[in-house]
Amino acid sequence: MDMACVPLFNKQQCYNFDVLVKLHSLTAVPYVNSVTFAKLRLLNSRSSAQYSPRTEIRNNIVTWNSEHRFHCKFKSNAETTILDPNILKVSIRMETKGGKSFHKVGFVSINLPCFAAVGNVINHRRYILEGYDEKRKRQDNSLLSISFCLRQLTGDNCFRT
Repeated sequence: MDMACVPLFNKQQCYNFDVLVKLHSLTAVPYVNSVTFAKLRLLNSRSSAQYSPRTEIRNNIVTWNSEHRFHCKFKSNAETTILDPNILKVSIRMETKGGKSFHKVGFVSINLPCFAAVGNVINHRRYILEGYDEKRKRQDNSLLSISFCLRQLTGDNCFRT
């Protein structure tokens, strides 16, 4: 057998993580009374959509305090060991027509490998919602408060983010 044809290293390394996302609240909401919920979805995965409870806006604040768990596979180049992007999209939606449909208020895209660390480290972050319509930018400054805890299940613990 010719040794030149045998690869010495795998081109990509794979890391499995258990991701715990805690959706705390949405503050500075410009609406007075409405029922709001969030859809959390991993863009690199197929059936990964989860929903927060439907909660009323009180004093321009929506409080969920809901936990969502995802299983993620992060990949990296074997030479650089930098984790490839794996995006979690949190979409905020408001019920309309008595809960029969909804209106998309805004979203946040979060690159989860940025929070990968060895051990159980909880990262708290606040994000300003982005608008769906590029022609009309969002005029309010609604802040989404969220925290992450990524726990490595398999793979080498030598990687960069």
